[in-house]
Amino acid sequence: MIKENLTPTEVTSDLYDFRNKLNEYLEGKMEDFRFKPYRVARGVYEQRKSGTYMIRTRIVAGEVSLEQLKEIVRLADNYASKNVHLTTRQDVQLHDVRLEDTAEVIEGLLEVGILTKGTGGNTPRNVVASPLSGVSSDEVFDVTPYARLVTRHFLTDPSSFNLPRKYKIAFSNSEKDTANALVADLGFIAVIRESDKSESGYEKGFIVYGGGGLGNNPSCGIKLKDFVPVSEVLYYAEAMKRFFEAEGDRTNKNKARIRHILIRLGEEKFTELFEKKLQEVKEDKQFDLKVLENNDNNDQQIDAAAAQVTATQVDTKSTDEKEELLIKQKQPGYYSVYLHPENGNISTTDLKDLIDFLESIDDSADIRISNTQGLYVRNLRKDDAVGLLKIFKELIYPYKIDNSIACAGASTCKLGLCLSQNLLKSIKEKFENVNPFIKSQLPRAYISGCPNSCGQHQIGKLAFSGIARRTKDGLVPTYVVHFNGKVGTKNPKLAQKYGEIPAKKLPKFLLNLARLKYNNGNRWEFEKFVQENETEVTELIEKYSVIEPYDENPDLYYDVGATELFSIEGRSPGECSLGIMEVIRTDIENARENLEQNYLYEASISAARALLVLRGIDTNKDREIFKAFVDHFVKEGYLKADIEDLTGILLDYKLGDISSLEAYQEDIKYLVKKVEDMYGSLNPKLEITLPKEDDEESDKDGSSGSSGDGSRASSSKDNIQDNIQDNIDGEGYEIVDLRGVKCPMNFAKVKVSLSTKEPGDVVGFYLDQGEPMDNVPKSVEGEGHTIKEIKEFDGYSLLVIEKAE
Repeated sequence: MIKENLTPTEVTSDLYDFRNKLNEYLEGKMEDFRFKPYRVARGVYEQRKSGTYMIRTRIVAGEVSLEQLKEIVRLADNYASKNVHLTTRQDVQLHDVRLEDTAEVIEGLLEVGILTKGTGGNTPRNVVASPLSGVSSDEVFDVTPYARLVTRHFLTDPSSFNLPRKYKIAFSNSEKDTANALVADLGFIAVIRESDKSESGYEKGFIVYGGGGLGNNPSCGIKLKDFVPVSEVLYYAEAMKRFFEAEGDRTNKNKARIRHILIRLGEEKFTELFEKKLQEVKEDKQFDLKVLENNDNNDQQIDAAAAQVTATQVDTKSTDEKEELLIKQKQPGYYSVYLHPENGNISTTDLKDLIDFLESIDDSADIRISNTQGLYVRNLRKDDAVGLLKIFKELIYPYKIDNSIACAGASTCKLGLCLSQNLLKSIKEKFENVNPFIKSQLPRAYISGCPNSCGQHQIGKLAFSGIARRTKDGLVPTYVVHFNGKVGTKNPKLAQKYGEIPAKKLPKFLLNLARLKYNNGNRWEFEKFVQENETEVTELIEKYSVIEPYDENPDLYYDVGATELFSIEGRSPGECSLGIMEVIRTDIENARENLEQNYLYEASISAARALLVLRGIDTNKDREIFKAFVDHFVKEGYLKADIEDLTGILLDYKLGDISSLEAYQEDIKYLVKKVEDMYGSLNPKLEITLPKEDDEESDKDGSSGSSGDGSRASSSKDNIQDNIQDNIDGEGYEIVDLRGVKCPMNFAKVKVSLSTKEPGDVVGFYLDQGEPMDNVPKSVEGEGHTIKEIKEFDGYSLLVIEKAE
């Protein structure tokens, strides 16, 4: 089997440099606001518990070798929680790592070929694939090699690490869509068609979907192509990246994903612009793939796949929600076994036992992490598979409800609201001694601890998402009930909301839902049962949705497994300020790398764009970038005046009026160097402190007299001081008008303003309603400041803040 090199030198070198950056931060030589985006882009996230961190890996298509698994276990034992978390993106996460130990973990992973770069931040994330791809008896063909090739393509392209937001790609091996390609930014589903070009009479390819995604404004992707030959996969992956770069909204993180472009443009325009990018890529680059010489590439197997495609189109009408424990593979005599640790958390003890078992047998077994918080042990002979079932009976459950999914939730996630993993534990306990006929009525549940979709609740037949329900007696942890989401090429749909139930009542509700279905005669599978009995199901939800007063039922005001009253204290905002510095740093890195490769135009555009976000500007149009760069930095004196002429020459080059930039190489090097110097001179207020070159010119217009942004900014329309108004209520505090300033720049300006104040000082800020008021107050509280008051006006609000001690 051909395997791609998934550890390119440029990426591994970057990760080995993590130790140097970490030391600079620990020694106080790097500010937190710089280090935070740097570590997140390398998969290091701070957990809810102060001083603890999570490290996320890139496990392409869920493939993990025994050697890699041994190292993961060693690292989890020595530096993490002695547990390994399996995610719904086929990744592995290590939790409770001390910041001081993160470099050890990253380097340990590198030694066995596992990367962490790009597992956070605005990049292509782990490319996923059907976990039984290559062995499944009903697959069209093995899609794993294509997941590897796409990964390799993006890891070797520096521009991939500066996208407007994350970019998710999935490959499914049949129309059942077991990789959830329908809800990916770009999804490929394996198909074959008749072809007279092949001796077999068939040709392998993909149905391609785009613009799908979960989270806020979720959507199923639209079909971009009915059939794309496998040789053209990279053209589509690259075209969607370029389309994202051109159309993605870098100014608003909450609307940056590709599905928001689809919402904004509509299907027709979205498809038209994507096709335009696709043609550009085909004209610019040679990305043809040879049909991979894998074990799926022979006529006999294609013939078999042709028959199996027909088989997958037959809808089996089973009403029994049981897990298939022993999975017969397409390879005669071989089987796979599915292990499902609760909440995706498997102990290092269990993993060591699994490693010992696999090393004790002769089979060439392999392991694939699933997208359901479990893992498959594949390529086992029947006796070994049965032996595995006996040894790991604590991790193998015959009922779907026991194999449910729950995100990390509020126990560790800074965005989490409810304790979703505790809820799943409580559900399993409720069903532990229930009649098996009742237990088999419910499908796998998908549980998210907040409206975000880490538990993938929007594709579950049975799903829940956490919210905080406010009552006169306080907050109540509550879950929205969703039914009947599904992927697959036949009638895919997102789960629909049916009501809300307090967390403590949910396990009992589920038990009675199972009884209702059983007493109904178990005539339909779950989706049809809900449709045919909607009135009874809705009445059951309403019965359990009642929130009694605290005096009558105080237990409702505690989350599952919690000993303190439910609150949202400790919940973080999003990462408003994080995005700003990440965009700047990545643009500068791209400028450096392009300069090293003598891509002079690309180096210039990356450098010119880098710092514009500090002026509230983010555009992908080259002419606007250069004009804004001249207005805000050249004319302000940070670069020599000749650079304005250089930007005109660069645009002439882009238009083809001149054929080479070699004569201007030194000026371009100077431009890049000056941008790096300005970035390096930023103070904690995000002001440029680099001395200006154009002091004489500055004196003429009377704007000199102090260095850095402070003096120049006093004449800028963007300057906060220009926006300060008299206090309309006479409370004795300043009010800064940030109406019309988008996220995340509004939060950056709030930070700058507060940095000039003393602890205990009070400042008011006018902010637009909607996203600014959704995000900024949370960000401010996340910084430790106190929200004194919020006043609502017509279309905007006054946010009054007391600076922290």
